[in-house]
Amino acid sequence: MNRLATASCGYSERVQSLVDPISGNTLIVALDDSAICGPKHLLHNMEDAVASAVRYRVNGILGFTGMYRAFTPAFENTPFISNITLSTEGPHHLNKVQVGSIEEAIELDLAAISVHVNMTAPDEPHMLRLLGKAGRRSREADIPLLAHMYPRTILNGKEYHYQDLRDNDPDAYGELVCHGARVAVDVGNAAFVKVPWTGSAESFHRVVQSTYGRPVVMAGGPRTSVMDFLWRAKWAMEAGARGIAVGRNFFEQESIADGEFVLLALSDIVHRGMDVRLAAYRAEAMVALKRAEQALADTSWIATDTDGNPGLIHPRPPKRYEISKTRTPVRIYGPNGQDRIEYRAATNVVPLINA
Repeated sequence: MNRLATASCGYSERVQSLVDPISGNTLIVALDDSAICGPKHLLHNMEDAVASAVRYRVNGILGFTGMYRAFTPAFENTPFISNITLSTEGPHHLNKVQVGSIEEAIELDLAAISVHVNMTAPDEPHMLRLLGKAGRRSREADIPLLAHMYPRTILNGKEYHYQDLRDNDPDAYGELVCHGARVAVDVGNAAFVKVPWTGSAESFHRVVQSTYGRPVVMAGGPRTSVMDFLWRAKWAMEAGARGIAVGRNFFEQESIADGEFVLLALSDIVHRGMDVRLAAYRAEAMVALKRAEQALADTSWIATDTDGNPGLIHPRPPKRYEISKTRTPVRIYGPNGQDRIEYRAATNVVPLINA
């Protein structure tokens, strides 16, 4: 096989590794804030955060190579995207500089690299030059590029993300995002274009139309209420997005279980086109199942029958539970008669959800 054919195959294989083979969509967990804002929230325990993403089979994890080297076994077969640009919180946050290399990504056999550009920022020219160089080099090295294209600038001495424009005039904000998306493919030859939600399905659809068919991934953005975030993801997918990248709406949750709830619901929305309420209900049941199984795993437990009478002591979690379609919880007690658990899920979670 000639070199060009091999290169094309390698590039294509890397792109395909980041999308679900059935839905053709992608769910990416962004953990690069670990270096941007430090080990906050669930990022304090990076190994657990990675394990949660891997457990629920996300299509890619975005971060820095130090994280990948530290926890390589934990990633298992989950593709890793190396962010080769960085700025930290503070006065220079909008100025992304190159901190990684395509050569290191190739050495580690990673799935892709990413470059972040803040459109309209004072240092935009520097970031555009970086995007162009990375785009050319990525094609030469047969590794896809994910471009983060966000409209951000400085206004009255403060960082400004155009949120009021998005809220009051989604079409005008959408034009800014469209411009960044077009730059991503024209200058960076990006394989994936990651952009913020534009405020409406119509304006987001125009962004999708601006990338020459390259997949558009909606960035999760700042943490908001879980249901608001899930609805936004649903609207973006219906407007033509080919995936969602979730960061702060995952790792700023109160617990790993709460973060996993977001991943489960998102997966059903992204890959199955599921209704938001049904996806949230199914995720709630799955997380409840996991919590109860963990609580029961290493001790003996007594399960009551339907009349509340204690049954046999089980050295392992009971294999059968009484569950009704109204989600009546089964009462399960520890050996000391305390520590009540309301077990709201069963092994047949999906039939229960679809009933």
